[in-house]
Amino acid sequence: MENKCSKIENDWVWKGPEIDGITQSILREFLVCRERARIKLALGLKPVEHFSPKLAYGRLFHACLDGMLNEEFKALCQSYPEFVEQLTFWKRIAQEQAKSYLEVYKNSKEPILASELVFDVKLDKFRLRGKVDGLIEKEKKLWVVERKTTSKFDESEIISRVSFDLQTGFYLVALTQEGMQIGGVYYDVVKRPLSGGKYSFRQRVNENPEEYLQRIVETFYTDPEYYFNRYAVVIIPEYIEKFKQKCLLPLLHEINIWYKARAKKHHWITPIGVTKRYRDSLDEYIESEGAVDIALEPFKLFSELEEEYGD
Repeated sequence: MENKCSKIENDWVWKGPEIDGITQSILREFLVCRERARIKLALGLKPVEHFSPKLAYGRLFHACLDGMLNEEFKALCQSYPEFVEQLTFWKRIAQEQAKSYLEVYKNSKEPILASELVFDVKLDKFRLRGKVDGLIEKEKKLWVVERKTTSKFDESEIISRVSFDLQTGFYLVALTQEGMQIGGVYYDVVKRPLSGGKYSFRQRVNENPEEYLQRIVETFYTDPEYYFNRYAVVIIPEYIEKFKQKCLLPLLHEINIWYKARAKKHHWITPIGVTKRYRDSLDEYIESEGAVDIALEPFKLFSELEEEYGD
């Protein structure tokens, strides 16, 4: 048992921010809990993901815009076979809402130039990796498009998050490293259907499933302002440079030290109950050589950057 653990600890799945590179999600995991990050990046394990209609819908909606809906739907059905009927319903809804979203913005003065743009750039000795939802050209500068499916709109929260959002700052720094002139960020906020509000219909007694679906879909076209909002936030070059120097680079150096010390430096466990559950489950998982049904499952590094969906 001890020798097996030692071998796993020394042979990390992730080869660090200099070789494999780093995404904003890895960096965020590192900030939330170093122990959870170690379990994922060293041992290749992650918490089992339980079914969430909200998260599933977000994945389906984004997959529609990527042209990967069937692949994403198949992956979700394989992960959650007991929810296939519910997923089939949400797949139809996501298809129609994505069509409506594209219709709303296709004649915009700022059409989207590129979608799901994957980047892999150097910053100092580190490799930054990720994928932005889209780019828009406006007044000879590029604006980053970030999409979010949600149950409600909060304009003040959306605008204020730019100043504090690690993901946005990470993307802006990476794109400027590519030589892009950044003008700002567009947040396309998409209200999730049936998530509260005036169009949260219930199926009528004498209404078949297709009629119910069509009644929901009709509202996407009759009242698009209810479902789609775009917020623009201007970003000045000084902000990006400040974020790079004062926030991102120090974090990258810290996680690099942590990785090279195999989590023996700059390491702690965030004191939340769920973390202990992961740790206990990990011990049991290794003891049984993966044979027991526990709260951990295999983790595939950089799966969010692949063209195909699923684990």
